[in-house]
Amino acid sequence: MRVALKECEWETIGADLLVIFDAREAITLDDPDGHVAALLTELRRAPQTAAELSGSLQRRGIPLSEEDVSGGLSGLDSLGLVEDAGGRTLGDPDEDERHFSNLSFYGTYASLERRRAAFHRPMSQAHVLVLGVGGGGSSSSSAWPASASAR
Repeated sequence: MRVALKECEWETIGADLLVIFDAREAITLDDPDGHVAALLTELRRAPQTAAELSGSLQRRGIPLSEEDVSGGLSGLDSLGLVEDAGGRTLGDPDEDERHFSNLSFYGTYASLERRRAAFHRPMSQAHVLVLGVGGGGSSSSSAWPASASAR
C-alpha cells in the first residue's frame, strides 16, 4: 500500500517536532534524531510504500528498516496524519471534480484502513428526504408580528 501524508505542517523545536494538521490543535512528538521529520518530508514528496520509504530514508543516511518505518506509519496513522493514497479519489476525474469538497472533508477521517472513497460511496447511494418548516429556527422565524403572536 502506498501511504500518503495528509495536509499538515511541522516544525522542529529542540528535540520535539510540532505537527499541525487541524488548526484547533498541535501534536508534539519526541524526535531527537529527526527521524520523524525525515519520514514526513519523504511522505510529502510522494506517496510511498514502507519499503520505498525505508530505502529513501537510508539513502539520506537514516538507517530505518522497513519494519521501523511500518511502526512509524502506524503511529502517524493513529494520529490521523496519513492515509491510503489509493483511496483519495473515486477513480473517475469527472466524479472527483464534482465531489472534490466532500472528498476533502472525508480526508479528515480517512486512514490507512478506511479510504476517502469508502466514506463517499454509501452517502452517494443513500436516499434522503429533507422536510423543512419554512425557516423555523432561523433568525427570520422570530420576527413574528406582535399581532400574530397575541392571537
